[in-house]
Amino acid sequence: MIAFFISNIIFSNQNSLFNIDTRIRVVNEKTLYVVVQIDNKTGRRISQLKGFLTELNNKGDIITEQKIIHVNNRDPLLDLNQSSIRALTFPFKKELDRRFRYNISKIVFQNDSREFIWTKNDGLIRIN
Repeated sequence: MIAFFISNIIFSNQNSLFNIDTRIRVVNEKTLYVVVQIDNKTGRRISQLKGFLTELNNKGDIITEQKIIHVNNRDPLLDLNQSSIRALTFPFKKELDRRFRYNISKIVFQNDSREFIWTKNDGLIRIN
């Protein structure tokens, strides 16, 4: 009963479970470096965390989408208040106005076989 109560408290404030920061850096005239930082604010240790970095044009159309694995089941756990940082490179084209969006597509917590996704609008959603 206590565990159920604690999990309700943890998951009741869905908007603060993760801080996601996507930063764009121009390395040189040919290379764009996109860094994605995720801060774990869930109150639980994470054993798997995966997502997709989506490249959008100025109209919001998808140009590319690439998978990023922040925490794999063989990696050390992502503890509370820890961050995971991953980066991808893209060709830099000065004439393009591009934006990048990161979406979490899979979360597995330590000692829990359930899988979740997370969005700012809908919070934590169980997918299996």
